[in-house]
Amino acid sequence: MKQAFLLAFLIGCDSGKEVTITTGDYTFSSLSGGDTELSVDLSLSIEYGEDDEANVITFTVSGEEFLTSSLTLSPEEEWLDGCPTNMSSTTLQTMRLDSAIDFGDLFEPAISLEAPMLAPSCSTEGPAGEEYPTELYLFEKDDAASGLGPCPGELCLVFN
Repeated sequence: MKQAFLLAFLIGCDSGKEVTITTGDYTFSSLSGGDTELSVDLSLSIEYGEDDEANVITFTVSGEEFLTSSLTLSPEEEWLDGCPTNMSSTTLQTMRLDSAIDFGDLFEPAISLEAPMLAPSCSTEGPAGEEYPTELYLFEKDDAASGLGPCPGELCLVFN
């Protein structure tokens, strides 16, 4: 009996489920971990190329291009775990931007990220059974281990 319980417990710990970052346009919705205000309309767009080197993220402020950066898949051992249940969690595909971001006076007080990372939230199932994230989190790599709640960093920008 104990062996059956242990086997069931171990099987439940690894859901094997992943949530990936999907291409598309996302709009800034909130700032987690900070007391700041946004003074303009901020959005991001993700496009995947034929290989990992051609992935691009573009930030737009009030309809004008603000910053474009390469987006590189992090090694799987650096991917975040999230969406916990009683017995398992989901692996969240995590990517890094290849350039720092200084949002300057877009936020009050100013926000900059030296080693920005991007991760999805828990997923929603689409009409064809596909899974896609409901939000994306932009955060500082060094903060990833210290965050609480759905945002992996001490300070992160939430896009949906």
